[in-house]
Amino acid sequence: MKFIKYFDALSSEDKVKEFSEYFGISEKIMKIIVNRGYDTKEKVSDFLWPEKVELKSPFTLKGMSEAVETINEFVKNK
Repeated sequence: MKFIKYFDALSSEDKVKEFSEYFGISEKIMKIIVNRGYDTKEKVSDFLWPEKVELKSPFTLKGMSEAVETINEFVKNK
């Protein structure tokens, strides 16, 4: 069991190094990305450069409309 955990960690470190070189990103940043579950080049690429259609509207966030109104009022009254 300990060997399997060690092997998984080792392969994760290998991925970090490989992906870091492939994408030109520091190993520290890539380690965070891989630890968050982006464990293939395709997943990392999708994370780093999402398509516009995949991005959700900020107005789906609760209170966004009110925040925009507040900012617009502030700019208008400045």
